[in-house]
Amino acid sequence: MIIVTGNDNFLAVSQGALVAKEQSPGIGFMKIGRFYVIYDKDCGEKFKIFDCDRMSYGHLVKISRHVDDCFSILHLDGRKFLCAAPAYGPDDVGRIEPREHVNAWELYRSTHGVPFDVESRYDFDFRESDVGAVREFLLSDLEPIEKRAVFSCVLNNCRDALLREIVQRLLVDASFLGLISELFGNDLAADIGDLASWLRDGRVESQYYDLKALPSEISRTSLPQYRLDTEELLRFSARSCVQPVKKSCVVTTIRNEGIYILDWVAHYRAIGVDKIIIYSNNNTDGSDDLLKALSDAGLIIWCDGDVTQGDSAQRKSYSHCLMLNKEVLNYEWSIFLDMDEFLCFDRNMFSNINDFLDWHSLSREDVVAVNWRFVGSSGQKKRTAGPVYSRFFSWGVADQHVKSIFKTRYFYGSCPHEPVSNSRRNSIMVAANKRPYVPLDRSAGNAKSDLPLASYAQIYHYFFKSAEEFLWKFSRNRGDFPFVSEDIFVNVLDMSIFIDAFISAFNGEGDENGGVMMQRQLPSNIQEYENLLSAEVIRQANDRVQSAYDVRLNKLKDAFRLIVPRFPQLEILAAVLDDGCAD
Repeated sequence: MIIVTGNDNFLAVSQGALVAKEQSPGIGFMKIGRFYVIYDKDCGEKFKIFDCDRMSYGHLVKISRHVDDCFSILHLDGRKFLCAAPAYGPDDVGRIEPREHVNAWELYRSTHGVPFDVESRYDFDFRESDVGAVREFLLSDLEPIEKRAVFSCVLNNCRDALLREIVQRLLVDASFLGLISELFGNDLAADIGDLASWLRDGRVESQYYDLKALPSEISRTSLPQYRLDTEELLRFSARSCVQPVKKSCVVTTIRNEGIYILDWVAHYRAIGVDKIIIYSNNNTDGSDDLLKALSDAGLIIWCDGDVTQGDSAQRKSYSHCLMLNKEVLNYEWSIFLDMDEFLCFDRNMFSNINDFLDWHSLSREDVVAVNWRFVGSSGQKKRTAGPVYSRFFSWGVADQHVKSIFKTRYFYGSCPHEPVSNSRRNSIMVAANKRPYVPLDRSAGNAKSDLPLASYAQIYHYFFKSAEEFLWKFSRNRGDFPFVSEDIFVNVLDMSIFIDAFISAFNGEGDENGGVMMQRQLPSNIQEYENLLSAEVIRQANDRVQSAYDVRLNKLKDAFRLIVPRFPQLEILAAVLDDGCAD
């Protein structure tokens, strides 16, 4: 059918989006029960209706008649009317925008004069049908392009119960999965089939993932407010059906942080986390040997990947973890943290981290927000031996920033401070004390809380450390920054942003009561740290990492001294490094 806009343009699919054009072939327009499906009739590819909308093979709409044989198109997913901006030339396209009311640009007409003269019809009730009706539809004599478009609309608009029935059937019925793979390709069938096999075979956990060939596109599911496309929704919904059998896992992403790996692993083993998952990429500091030793010993799951120019290491790791990593589905709660973040809880209330999470599992909540507490440098110029938590005792006040603990199977990606949720779930976020979480600025997301909480649990953030380690920190790319640096590199931009905070933390005395949770945890951490070093292969790998750090640090300090004259804002750090004091 040819759909003409109020500007005498034509609706068309172009470069993955519904647009208005001066010249256009017809788009597909199919009646399904009381509604209609818009689809790409020529290629049958995915496209968006609006910029913020999901990529889908078909979009479900409602048609309403107006005067003079005109009609409006209501997109049922977001309950907004399609508004077609005009195109001003053969190569120009007009954007389709969402509007709440119908005026001129929201009216359309058919070249046939009858807006409901569609070529294909199929009777399907999105609210009452069951999985049997879906199977019958997949076996119908409709064209594959039409099936793909309609099935996409079924997934995006059916009841939650029907969506669960569909993906549960996919996990146990090979013939049903085959019908889906005919529409969407073998990759989808392989992923869901692999998940089904893993469940049947007893959920065996691999200790190592080679992710060097992982495509960059996977990281998109960790973009804020990202909406899954059709294949992603099927994968995610199948994963959401997997019931956890254990309580907790902690996940981190690192590059060239080998000198802190044992500190971090020891802490999370000491607080009782069931599984530690470490993603790494492009290490040049000997970390890979240490990660392999820990993985071979069954102490961590190591996910070894590459990040190229333009990638975000953190988003790529988090998206893989929540969309493709099977092992993480064994765990009810996931804790996504950086390697300078150490979660602690009130030992008078909770015996271990799973006790804390059991308490939160008693009620309907999906995300627990835990506030940071920065730890200062304690006036230290050089890095000394021992884990970070046994070297720094200058406790800052409870910070408004939070990190999230969340129900693993209900999220398909994560930003640095909060997971990316399925809109169907309507996720409930609480503070560590189980009270409703109140963000500082709701329009800016949930990264900062209105009232920082210093009880129940908190995250000690060893962001600064000694002056040498502060310099070392900014010789690496940040996990949420899409850049891969050369081996000896001074990230002047980021360092300049944080230099004032570092000097303040370097000289600050801190809150003497702020470290109670960590100090009570410290003996267990130290004991676990020593246990790790008792394994010869781990101790030797750790020694090599420490030696590599010493060599690289000297090169880094030489490079830093050369650039300081060009960046006066860094002179105060140079003074601290050379003299051990700040003016």
